[in-house]
Amino acid sequence: MPLRFLFPKRLLSFSRTMASARQQPPWIAPAPSSRQDLPDLKIFNSLTRKKNKFIPLDPSGVNVSWYSCGPTVYDDAHLGHARNYVSTDILQRILRDYFNFKFNFVMNITDVDDKVRLN
Repeated sequence: MPLRFLFPKRLLSFSRTMASARQQPPWIAPAPSSRQDLPDLKIFNSLTRKKNKFIPLDPSGVNVSWYSCGPTVYDDAHLGHARNYVSTDILQRILRDYFNFKFNFVMNITDVDDKVRLN
């Protein structure tokens, strides 16, 4: 079914205009680290849509800070919550135990319990 039957014409033109107007800032690769044994590790960069070499921002190349969006807990727990915890834990263990990085790992948990009224 064509989109014109699902959405009003005004909405389609607005969403196309907004999507084409947004632009991400250019990505600048970090400076190479002084660590000589830095592994040749590549990670998918969602901004450039390419695999880029993983270079820690720490000049020594040892410390890695990692922020991860956690679950939004507004209903019962489900498998999607567990997937987030398990996948980040596995990646962190590989990077810590195999590649010898030290981690500062932070994950947020969003609690949606706001009582906002729209008048």
